[in-house]
Amino acid sequence: MKVFQYLIYLCGLLIVVGGAGTVAGFVGRWDHARLPFMWILVGGLGLFGVTLAFGLIAGVYLYFFTDRRSLQYFKRR
Repeated sequence: MKVFQYLIYLCGLLIVVGGAGTVAGFVGRWDHARLPFMWILVGGLGLFGVTLAFGLIAGVYLYFFTDRRSLQYFKRR
C-alpha cells in the first residue's frame, strides 16, 4: 500500500510542477518552455488516472474475493 501512497505523491508533484510551468509559460509568453511543462502536466494527470483505476480495481478485488474487508478499517470499535 505504500506504493500507492508514493505514486500519489509523485502524481501531485508532477501536476504542481507541470501546472506552474504551464501557467508561467502562458503569462510570460515563453512558447519554448510551455510545451515541456504541458507534457509534464498531462503525464502527471495520466499517471494519477492509472493509479486511481488500479487502486479501485485492487480494492474491489480485495473486498469481494478475499477475506480482507478494507471498509472495516473505518468502523468504530
